[in-house]
Amino acid sequence: MEHEDFGFYKHFFEEDEIYLLQESKNNELKDICLILDKKLTAKDELFLSKILVAVHQSLVSVSKLYSQNIDELNTLKTKIVIIFDDEAFLEIPFYSVLEIGHLKVLKSNSLEKINSEKALKASLWTELQKMFLK
Repeated sequence: MEHEDFGFYKHFFEEDEIYLLQESKNNELKDICLILDKKLTAKDELFLSKILVAVHQSLVSVSKLYSQNIDELNTLKTKIVIIFDDEAFLEIPFYSVLEIGHLKVLKSNSLEKINSEKALKASLWTELQKMFLK
């Protein structure tokens, strides 16, 4: 390789820039948007991948945003929002699919908490089935 431009790769693998790369054209969100409380750890990413596969999705078929960057859900140009955050959007109840404007919204606990509690996994699975599999 004559021309070695590692700038892209350095930028891609920088730890603090995991969500910098755009996944869709013109910065548009995909039909399914995940709102996360923090940067994904390898363990959380694996767990999230398993959740998404169960509803016939993948990490590349969804958009990912941080909750601290979202002021109002109804401004998001997407169809489905799944929130993985214990402390954001306090007005939204946990584990209940809601219609908020043009959005279907499901709020759950953080990935870390869900992964450690079997009852929360069951609650999430019940609601995800309502959203995706019925």
